[in-house]
Amino acid sequence: MRHVLSLFKAGLIALLCFSCNETNEVNLFDGSSLNGWEGSETFFRVEEKAIVGGSLKQPIDKSYYLCTKKHFENFELKLKTKFNTDYLMINGGISFRAKRVPNSNEVMGYQADVGYIEASALAIFSDFIPKDTTDIYPL
Repeated sequence: MRHVLSLFKAGLIALLCFSCNETNEVNLFDGSSLNGWEGSETFFRVEEKAIVGGSLKQPIDKSYYLCTKKHFENFELKLKTKFNTDYLMINGGISFRAKRVPNSNEVMGYQADVGYIEASALAIFSDFIPKDTTDIYPL
């Protein structure tokens, strides 16, 4: 399996590193290139020492995934994310313990969402059913 970073909408990843313990930290991103990663070179790029996905000028047509080339077993993932948009209904995510689906742009595995998700969709992904599904969740 590969560790996978996925960005569904335009987002900014400022820092990526794994650590098995405090003294064994591994930086996944060198701050200047996408060396050690695989994914769309037209969708993902490095700007101002950060991995950037998407465009503020074009809508995103599908999900894009940027994957590390290394395999990791036990880890703690530390990262910072930032969305550069005024549109509140935007999201991204980090997939982990995931691998690419053959002959597809998709990956399969666990995912942690970052940003907006419709409250009515929460029940699809978990046993939690929100009482109010009329707004951005959580408030």
